[in-house]
Amino acid sequence: RPDVSVDALMDHSHPAWQRLKAVELLAQLLSQLQSRRARAALRAPVFENKVIDFVAGLVKSADKTMTREELAKIIQADDDGVPEEHHH
Repeated sequence: RPDVSVDALMDHSHPAWQRLKAVELLAQLLSQLQSRRARAALRAPVFENKVIDFVAGLVKSADKTMTREELAKIIQADDDGVPEEHHH
């Protein structure tokens, strides 16, 4: 525009420069946020797998054949030991 001071443009004091700085800062912050979210999305499954592997390593597994009735008794005994407000 003809009414814009060349000095204001050169020393970056014109409002257009201030807007440009604000837009550039916003774009940079949004880019950083997007990058953090992308890295977190990649890390989450790796961490989850490590936790599962760790817990699975703590569990001692033994195959045991049982009837439905035996399983029902175990579940009932477990439910009997849990207060009513914790039943789902």
